[in-house]
Amino acid sequence: MEERKPYVGTSVRGISKEFEIRVPWGVIAGKTFGDPTHPPVVCYHGWVDNCNTFDKLIQLLPQDRYYVAIDMPGNGLSSCFPQGTYNTLYDQVAIIERVIRHFKWKVVTLMGHSMGGNVLGMYSGTFPDKVDKLILIDTVGVFPVPAVTAPRLMGESIKANYSTEYPQARERYPYDVAKSKLLDGNVALDGKAADILLERGLVENPDGTFTFAHDVRDTFPHIVCTSPEVCQQFVTKITAATQHIIASDGSFSSLSGQRKEVTEKLMECFTSCKYHESVYVEGKHYVHLTHPELLVEPITSFLQRNISSNL
Repeated sequence: MEERKPYVGTSVRGISKEFEIRVPWGVIAGKTFGDPTHPPVVCYHGWVDNCNTFDKLIQLLPQDRYYVAIDMPGNGLSSCFPQGTYNTLYDQVAIIERVIRHFKWKVVTLMGHSMGGNVLGMYSGTFPDKVDKLILIDTVGVFPVPAVTAPRLMGESIKANYSTEYPQARERYPYDVAKSKLLDGNVALDGKAADILLERGLVENPDGTFTFAHDVRDTFPHIVCTSPEVCQQFVTKITAATQHIIASDGSFSSLSGQRKEVTEKLMECFTSCKYHESVYVEGKHYVHLTHPELLVEPITSFLQRNISSNL
């Protein structure tokens, strides 16, 4: 059986500090990097990942920022939403607002990967005065779903959630099997990246096996969808300077047909931003974790850019 400790987390090494925010259903957990007196950068991970996804990248970025990486509810060390409730993108937007209120910030920079970027894009359109810069890693910043699919997806979501209202024992795996399952489901990851995510994404059992930490409900269809028309409304309300980082072999490159057409139209709707740029880098969907050095220059330049001069 493979040993569990191929990767030692940043908090154990003294590079970051763990934090918890008390909420009615438990805690929102995460890690902070840097001096809390510096301008904040809130970092939100992708679907069924955890805040370790930013471990390598944050260490290479300017140290005159305070990076706060959050575990989504039901992922990493954050509590799951209560049984009998649902997890939607709208709920996730409210999570970001909880974090910002907890730290008493008036203005923040946001950086998100994949689904986390979609949440942050929606937040930026909801609270435009609170966001100065928005960094979206291989994602548009919203998640468009054709309206015609909404009834079917709602039905599937309700049925799936009913089936887990009384939780059953989760599968247990040796570490190497858990790692293989993660890699099989994420072709954009490599072995080292998987180890980084699993450090926070597994729970060790008394018998030495491991169980995935994420809430199984995160794998179900969302009960509420955002149609392209709704997504457009969020995007057009974003005033923050926005940077899209697009991986050459990432989610954008895999789009085709109507999904590609919708995405291209949404990319044209970032018209209220103080500044907007798209940066193309070589790599796959997890390029920020597998090859973070490729993102350092464009993100650093963006963070240090004087936006007022572009108005």
